Amino acid sequence: MDLVQFFVTFFSCFLSLLLVAAVVWKIKQTCWASRRREQLMRERQQMASRPFASVAVALDARGEQTELLQPVVDGVPKPVAMEPCSGGKAAVLTVLMRLPSGPSGLPPPGQSGLIVASALIDVSQQKPTDFKDKSQALKNRKALPPAHQGTCV
Repeated sequence: MDLVQFFVTFFSCFLSLLLVAAVVWKIKQTCWASRRREQLMRERQQMASRPFASVAVALDARGEQTELLQPVVDGVPKPVAMEPCSGGKAAVLTVLMRLPSGPSGLPPPGQSGLIVASALIDVSQQKPTDFKDKSQALKNRKALPPAHQGTCV
């Protein structure tokens, strides 16, 4: 009889411990999900508060190209936007490019023939005057506030 009572006590304690562990795990999982939702909300609010601007691009179908889409002589396209990363050693450069077209000079049906290309560039070796020369196309762009810089990973 003592052996039966021992096993009953042992298994009841084991099942109680297993139940407590399951409840603690579920509470931990719920807390983690809540923190993750809050973090995502903070990230969305931070992204929504970033400065933005618009760039007007006039296109002519007769083959005349605009200032932003003209063939580049020195091999470097004119930037539409440049967002410095925190630390000032890198930036995200965005350019507007025309895709190659067929013999007719028109893009395929359903396509615009234009793309927005972005690249992460190293700006640690460039002088501040280099940015001014490269971003002449950004005359109407709103200035970034000095306290809030974008972050790149």
